[in-house]
Amino acid sequence: MPNCQIEYISSNGVDAMPCGKPAVAECADCGAMICRNCSMKCCGELFCEYCHDYHVTHSCLKTQSWKVLYEAALGESDLNRLPERIDDAEAAIAIRVRELYYAVGDEAEEGESLDDAMCILRALRSSLKRRAIQRTSDLKADAA
Repeated sequence: MPNCQIEYISSNGVDAMPCGKPAVAECADCGAMICRNCSMKCCGELFCEYCHDYHVTHSCLKTQSWKVLYEAALGESDLNRLPERIDDAEAAIAIRVRELYYAVGDEAEEGESLDDAMCILRALRSSLKRRAIQRTSDLKADAA
């Protein structure tokens, strides 16, 4: 089994020492081999510390409210970007649903809002697909 590839900088800021512990995984972003101590988990994946910080800042669905992503999908006017917005919102909703499943307390109202939001996103995706099919039919009719 390979060893952890994470290097630690000494206090003088010059010398770097490899961790050297047995690796348990590969960083989901950079691919470096990482041990249990040097790995950080987020969104179901393991990251090295550097990639984890970047992930949480830029692309982590947990750090973005499902409501923000949902509203972004509903407000997206670019039909080419809409499927990606819908995907992001659905993924964030799924994460929140899992969190509520394991949470203690009464979150029934938010649960209903999540169900409603997911239904609306599915309807929006379905409408987008029908629109694409209709556009294809119109193009074929114009060509004939």
